[in-house]
Amino acid sequence: MTSAAEHPIPDIPATTAISSIDSEGISLHVKTWDIPFRAKILFNHGFCDSAENFDDVFPEIAVRGYEVICFDQRGAGKTSPGKLFAITNERLVYVDLDKVIETVTKDYDGKLFLAGHSMEKTRPGIILRTGVKFLAKYLPKVRSKTGLNLDYITTDQERIKFLKANPKRIEATGPQMAAMLDRGEKLVEVDFVENFVDKPVACFHGTGDLINAFRGTAQFFDLLKVSDKKLYSYPEYYHDLFHETRERVEHLLNDTFEWLDAHTSTGNVEETQKESAKVVEAAEKVQHEGPPEAEPITQAQPTTEAEPTTMSA
Repeated sequence: MTSAAEHPIPDIPATTAISSIDSEGISLHVKTWDIPFRAKILFNHGFCDSAENFDDVFPEIAVRGYEVICFDQRGAGKTSPGKLFAITNERLVYVDLDKVIETVTKDYDGKLFLAGHSMEKTRPGIILRTGVKFLAKYLPKVRSKTGLNLDYITTDQERIKFLKANPKRIEATGPQMAAMLDRGEKLVEVDFVENFVDKPVACFHGTGDLINAFRGTAQFFDLLKVSDKKLYSYPEYYHDLFHETRERVEHLLNDTFEWLDAHTSTGNVEETQKESAKVVEAAEKVQHEGPPEAEPITQAQPTTEAEPTTMSA
């Protein structure tokens, strides 16, 4: 296991930019943490979550030279306030993701890592499955409380206090729940997993997760036939790895940097040092001049085909 000293986090700011991407009748709210020189990371946030929830951790990834892009998904966050909250379905999840991938890879021929957190479950009970199907078919816009226990999210008691003092809307519609359950079930289906494109995959999961069972990730990992895969397991860590206790978050980030750096490094120490110097120079420029104004991104079409690599938390 690597130590924090082996992956130091520079004390320099990341540029934060807000933009939007139009996708089939809706404007997706996009947030970018930007000091790029290694690669881009497109992060798919969790169920009923938003990009704002990662303001405390994504800058730490950005200053390592990775541009982190996260968009509020349809039905969540600033993309879907008020009556639009939780209004989505399986097809639109992928339509929106494809549109964002097309946009962020326009005029870009570098590496793109796809990362995600908490967007599926496995093995739901028959009563839950039947109820969700009924709602999805006959009452697609009716919202129901999910009954999520906030104490299951993290072992960090300060974070739990914050969540309880600042409750976010944790409701779902039938189509939204059905899509989440379908994705989870597919991840343990042999025929589905065997068709994965042979790209590097890393999975990060706490064994103490009471929301998404670790055994599902372990089963998915065993079924996966790609040539480059790694499973990072964290004994007794809970669901939201990015918001565990600080010591645990540092452990996660060290593992994340270890994997990312291994998949972006040229192997040339001198070249890597030059690239690192560019990051520091860019960050210092931001410190003195301030971040550039972000321009909205709308309806862009790709001119290159960046092949994504997958990460999962």
